[in-house]
Amino acid sequence: MKTKDQILKILSERQDSIVSGEALAESIGVSRTAIWKAIKGLQENGFEIQTVAQKGYILNDGNRLNPQLIYSYLDNQEIQVETFNELESTNQLAKERASQQGNNEPLLIVANGQTGGYGRFGRDFESPEDTGIYMSYLLRIDQPIKDVGQLTTATAMAVSYALENKLTIQPQIKWVNDIYYQNKKICGILTEAVTDIETQQVTSLVIGIGLDFKTDITKLSTHLRDKVGSLVTESGDVTRNELIAEITNQFMTIYQDYQSGGFMDDYRKRSLVIGKTVTLKSGHQEITGVVETISDSGQLVFRNDDGQVTKYMAGEIIKVNVEGMTHGQE
Repeated sequence: MKTKDQILKILSERQDSIVSGEALAESIGVSRTAIWKAIKGLQENGFEIQTVAQKGYILNDGNRLNPQLIYSYLDNQEIQVETFNELESTNQLAKERASQQGNNEPLLIVANGQTGGYGRFGRDFESPEDTGIYMSYLLRIDQPIKDVGQLTTATAMAVSYALENKLTIQPQIKWVNDIYYQNKKICGILTEAVTDIETQQVTSLVIGIGLDFKTDITKLSTHLRDKVGSLVTESGDVTRNELIAEITNQFMTIYQDYQSGGFMDDYRKRSLVIGKTVTLKSGHQEITGVVETISDSGQLVFRNDDGQVTKYMAGEIIKVNVEGMTHGQE
């Protein structure tokens, strides 16, 4: 890891605290002169690092999105990272990039805010600036794939692992793509395939994640305020850059072997719907029944009121019989 990246990581972890040049030099294993030069370079790159005479350095805004800071937390840096202050939609930009010739490395696009964020079925996903996490992965595919839907399931687990590791909370998953905390939705996931018009083959996958991290719920539309949760209390000193990197670490690990379904036991343990009476919307039908389990391939095993058991790979659970349960933005 470069000296600049290590400095950013240390200052971000001790955000709003002064860290001496001597402490930085000892921690990284370089001279104080090297620290001074690296700090100067970071300041020239736009980082708000304040020099406090005879005391050291302080990072005033470690929560501001920056690819260098995200890189500093990544286990594997073989992924391109781009950040933007505002986009219409990270998924939309990722799909546009998919049509361009270029590097086959995975790409992560992150926005500080979105003006046209969307979820399943094209529903609006409100994305206020400075507080939420709005990110999309672009993965280029060089061979036929199956079980694309299971990648959404795998992504839900990656986000859950990251939240558990960094915030020590216990989120739950509402099949197939929603993450809840304290019975309110905090995260939605949307997977989209990009297809070659001539061959009709899937050439790329785009996986979008919208997380209400430090979101001020009062900034959302009135009809969402009782439905959507936020992790502003639980987030503590964890920055968006740090959590984005941890989600990416978990995602890149699970993506390597997601089709094996090796994570499904963990998924089932975190399920909000197994054993519950739910209302399932499949096509134009709404069916009430009990969720028996979720299969290793991510299918919902559903027993309706007549006792008939059916497996669903797609659909939407629109109601869960859980006290205090609300349904957030999709």
